[in-house]
Amino acid sequence: MPEPHLTRRVRLPSEATAPRRARDFLAATCSAWNAERLVDTAALVLSELVSNAVLYAGTDLVVELRLGGGRLTMSVRDGAGTLPRPGEARPGAIGGHGLDIVSRLADTWGVSPDPAGGKTVWCTLRTDPA
Repeated sequence: MPEPHLTRRVRLPSEATAPRRARDFLAATCSAWNAERLVDTAALVLSELVSNAVLYAGTDLVVELRLGGGRLTMSVRDGAGTLPRPGEARPGAIGGHGLDIVSRLADTWGVSPDPAGGKTVWCTLRTDPA
């Protein structure tokens, strides 16, 4: 029988506290799911996704966490239609490293445009050590 998927989501305003609030939500959710071992890496990746949404979309956002199938999937939905694209991060530069960090730490990541407007940026992390 397939493993059930657990899902939780939270709506956050586009403000400077959103990344911290998303990390707190992640920590509480992983604790409830007995998945605390995922928090360190997941918090860094989720912070980058939320920070990008605050910086570039400027709309309220929805953070969704889904655990199942050997993966933690994290997604951030915002109301802006502009799709993110990895920039060329320069060593020593402040900023511009977000999607590079996501691509290095997550197993997969991508963007799903919403035909009604907005998009969801998502990524997955394996729940079992590699």
